[in-house]
Amino acid sequence: KRVLTALFERNEKAEKSFRNLPQLEMVFLKNLNPLDVLNHQYLLIENPVEAVKFLESKG
Repeated sequence: KRVLTALFERNEKAEKSFRNLPQLEMVFLKNLNPLDVLNHQYLLIENPVEAVKFLESKG
């Protein structure tokens, strides 16, 4: 099962923690696209309230 993690901003601790998990891919929220979301079974968003506000302003 593949997991896509969308980080709101650079988080060095999260990057170091997750890089050893082969089924997990990290992207920055500003680079998130529909194809990435569709190619993964799960989407994990850091700070979802701020992320939704950001995505609404982007669209």
